[in-house]
Amino acid sequence: MLSLAFLLLVQQTPVASAEAAVDTEIVVIARKLAASRFTWKADDDSGTWQLKQCKIKKSTGDKEIDAIVCAAIEQCLTTLPPKANKLTPTFNSCVNDTRRNLVGELADKRADAS
Repeated sequence: MLSLAFLLLVQQTPVASAEAAVDTEIVVIARKLAASRFTWKADDDSGTWQLKQCKIKKSTGDKEIDAIVCAAIEQCLTTLPPKANKLTPTFNSCVNDTRRNLVGELADKRADAS
């Protein structure tokens, strides 16, 4: 009976450590992302919002992490109404949610690679 309990514990350890690795990676990515700085420009001259420029002013030193903000902004431009002259709560929420999802995807990818 004791060996069965040990076997179950051993089988569960990799899953727990894989989850811990992903959680750790999420924290690392989020900290780097928070320290980065960027600017962006978009317009809807064509009838739909399009990202024209996304420039990293202060890089994280990691191109995959730097790309997260620009990707989130680009994906969420569709939430802006035509000719909007300011950002909307819907857009801001979309960017935050999308950025969080992209951080999670990158953390999963990196944890799987290690």
